[in-house]
Amino acid sequence: MLRAQPALPAGTRDVYPTGHPGFRANIEWRTSTYGGEQLYRRTLWKTFLEQGEFLLLASSAVGVTGTPNEGDILVFNPGRISGRIGRETIPDTADFSCVAQRAAPGEGDRGRIDSRAAELGGPNIGYRPCFYQAPATGIYDVVILGPEGRNSNREINPSGQVEASGTDFGPEQATAITAWDISVADTATATAGDTKEGRSFVYYFALLTGGNSRPIYNEAYVATHDGFIYKMSTRGADPFGFVFYSNQRGFLNTDGNPLYRDVMAQPDLADQDQNQLLRLQGDVRLAPPEHPIFIQPPDPAALAYLGIPPEPITPVIADLTFQGPTGTAVTGVGLGGTFSFDLTGGSGIYYLVISRDGVNFDPTLPQNRVLYGNAETRGRISVVWDGRDNERQLFPTGDSYRAALAVQGGEVHFPALDIENNLEGSVVRLLNPPGGICPPFEGGCASSFYDDRGYRTANGTLVGVSVNGPLCPGNVGNPPAILFSDPLRGYDSTSNQRGWGFTQDGNPPQLCDPVGGFGDKKGLDRWAYYPSSRIETPLRIVEEATAVTLVELTAAHTAEGILVRWTTGAELGSRGFYLYRGATGERGDATLVTPALLPARGSPSTGASYRWLDRGAAPATAYTYWLVEVESDGQTRDYPPVQALPLAAAPAERVFLPTVSSR
Repeated sequence: MLRAQPALPAGTRDVYPTGHPGFRANIEWRTSTYGGEQLYRRTLWKTFLEQGEFLLLASSAVGVTGTPNEGDILVFNPGRISGRIGRETIPDTADFSCVAQRAAPGEGDRGRIDSRAAELGGPNIGYRPCFYQAPATGIYDVVILGPEGRNSNREINPSGQVEASGTDFGPEQATAITAWDISVADTATATAGDTKEGRSFVYYFALLTGGNSRPIYNEAYVATHDGFIYKMSTRGADPFGFVFYSNQRGFLNTDGNPLYRDVMAQPDLADQDQNQLLRLQGDVRLAPPEHPIFIQPPDPAALAYLGIPPEPITPVIADLTFQGPTGTAVTGVGLGGTFSFDLTGGSGIYYLVISRDGVNFDPTLPQNRVLYGNAETRGRISVVWDGRDNERQLFPTGDSYRAALAVQGGEVHFPALDIENNLEGSVVRLLNPPGGICPPFEGGCASSFYDDRGYRTANGTLVGVSVNGPLCPGNVGNPPAILFSDPLRGYDSTSNQRGWGFTQDGNPPQLCDPVGGFGDKKGLDRWAYYPSSRIETPLRIVEEATAVTLVELTAAHTAEGILVRWTTGAELGSRGFYLYRGATGERGDATLVTPALLPARGSPSTGASYRWLDRGAAPATAYTYWLVEVESDGQTRDYPPVQALPLAAAPAERVFLPTVSSR
């Protein structure tokens, strides 16, 4: 649980207080998109309100004259805005409009922040806010429009100055908003000291500094669905126009699993389309925003309403096993098998690494294999492996392979889209580690991970110069001195190990230009998580494995003869079957009744069903049948026998269920 914090206002005076270092980023409301139409360039606020509480609202775009569409602040009651994050459908009519409230007699100055002094003064001291009283408890959507209104994409760059003045509060803001306030209070006349902290959040920020060489120093609080709270500090990030968000998976590989690498724009795009990453190399894609981002320590009541637990929940796993097609921990070259484990607590993304030497479990090594997936529902979870390594080459025969598994609880990613420079590197800090125990990584609660190297996607496309080589030829753009963190230990994010780019500029027209900052026209991922315990299991790979898993074998007299049926659950290296019949119950007295080999039809994953009608059997005689399998190497295998009794002495069918036979 987060410790109680003193009450703070919830506006730009909190984000950019007096003496704030660096530059200011305006929030945006625009019609263009980032990431291939996935995210509109607009900042949609959400605020938790108890019934009867007030929203106090103001912005530097409200009351601006001489523009085609007057800036406004709109409020939508819970449930009225729908659609996936980043592509929401905004109704034409809001439940509240600040501009409409200003039209009432004596209210013409409400909602207007017209200066830095007014911004710092806060509600009912620096300015008279618009106000809206919540008719019910829930999450309210707040849209803050720039002077250009809700359907424009025109950009006139702001100054980026924290101590903004003049045109920063006028129509030149266009689709951006310099100063804004969304406060929650018990009365419409409350001042900043009486507002309620941690109620407003976004799923992503669309921001504009108006230029490069304008580093920003801001902080945000991110809450995961399993109750982990992180504080993220930008620490000198130097973008131009950008989006900021967090999710559980970062970027997605072509198979839908987390990529755990960076993404790059297609080089054939126009400059602005590269900046907005409208198409990505290798057909990888962005995972959508997912985690709520607060500008203050989140209110526990808001988290509870979102279904986020008050204490973080760590994942718990047990009993990792491997089963090849033989039903044992042995498989053949190129045959793979299935790993299984129990999830007994928590949830997260699992990562399972099959180590080539049984010692080094680096998931990024080409000769190892890493498998990712969701561990969300408690119970037994199965993971299929195709027998190949990360470069899609077959694992050779070996007796000392081992696989290791862990589940990543509280996982957060901070995809940095087109952020040219960040020389100090941002900081991610876990604020509420379970039991007060930080993750066992470099940096403890300030640990995180990154990998700025080239890679091959799941569909085989190379992104970058080479696998685990540089992303750009010549390693241009002033990348980090170390291109990746320790894959198992991470790095200390309070260091500048992951600093990149230049002290100024870094935004030329083309991807991988030597004068472009390393983050230019790329999406740089960075992530953190809280791990479960790690468990391991051995496996062997042999040159050729053979086996049949017999599920059922039956024999019964019928009017036409004795019908023998059998079903296999898996067949590996099998050529087919013979049937032998005997009247004494002794294997040595049995004779072959199938004139030719019955060909095997099953596979290692599905098996098959078979039947043979023995027309030469006497109807009044009890017989015993033996099923014999012929393997691909010519060896044979007998399975436990089944007996067919005469019709007068037995039910229509007698079933013998043998034990599973495998090798």
